[in-house]
Amino acid sequence: MTKDKIEILDYIFDNGDITVDFSLNNDEGYRILIISEDDFIEYLEDNEEFEMFSDEWDYARESHYTKHWTISYDEYMSNHFSSDILVEFMIYYFKENDYPELIEE
Repeated sequence: MTKDKIEILDYIFDNGDITVDFSLNNDEGYRILIISEDDFIEYLEDNEEFEMFSDEWDYARESHYTKHWTISYDEYMSNHFSSDILVEFMIYYFKENDYPELIEE
């Protein structure tokens, strides 16, 4: 079984939806996916993308510890988001859903 190659051509977050133009396996044309931003947020939460960790040094005790904190969705989108996570989400999404129809150019 081969893994499909998703290439994002363009995306926009608008009014609670994410619209993604993408090609699949270098097709001659593109596909358009419109998904709820809430589904994307749920995916990020389930994959602990908002959980941050940092190794720290306690000089008083001379020991290492791990600092843990949670960031907001807005902070994640401003400082940590890349289209790679959107591709990962799409791979997850298409395990249960069909690909949109190909739009010939």
